[in-house]
Amino acid sequence: MHLVEKNVGKNGIKAECLAYIKEVWTDMKPLSLREKMEKSAK
Repeated sequence: MHLVEKNVGKNGIKAECLAYIKEVWTDMKPLSLREKMEKSAK
């Protein structure tokens, strides 16, 4: 199997890149864990 590296995403200052990641990143944690984390953050 061959893996191909490909640049995708956002170029720019760190704040712009982090904002892009926050917008498009898929959170792989289970929904129940995300809900508990959200409740404890309040």
